[in-house]
Amino acid sequence: MFAFAWPMRLSLSMIAQLVLVGTSMRNNKMLFEALISSPLMRHVTHAMYQLLCGLLMMVPLPVVRHARLSPVAKACAVMAWLQIGVGLVVPLLWEAVSEACLHSLHEQQLRHAGLPQRRGLQADAHRFVWSLTQEGSKAHVAFLYWMLLSIAWNGVALWYAASDAG
Repeated sequence: MFAFAWPMRLSLSMIAQLVLVGTSMRNNKMLFEALISSPLMRHVTHAMYQLLCGLLMMVPLPVVRHARLSPVAKACAVMAWLQIGVGLVVPLLWEAVSEACLHSLHEQQLRHAGLPQRRGLQADAHRFVWSLTQEGSKAHVAFLYWMLLSIAWNGVALWYAASDAG
């Protein structure tokens, strides 16, 4: 058996993902300071930055459009968003929704068997996530992904705008 094939609780998965993303993000600036000297890399980074600014305007005050970032900061922001959004938010939300779905099915089985519902913090968290998704509605799950990715993009871009200015 492979260790990566074993089911993992969300709390353990969250810790593992945070460690992986945190360790990989430390080297972004050093990596892109060397790569950004290429005009092609500068053009691709700027295009990706503009695309993300346009697609991910879900937050109430999308101030990232007005931030002036250097080419290195833009590249770091795009890479950090990929690491946080695609490497952390998407897998954790997928796991949370999957666990909430399984918990809901388990609660239905308990109801049909006449047994009491599960109690505790984890059961409440599963019920909360399941209610956020409108009981597994794909449209609501997609909306949650978009909203969380928008928040991650604006947070990362503002972080690099502040570090670029200071």
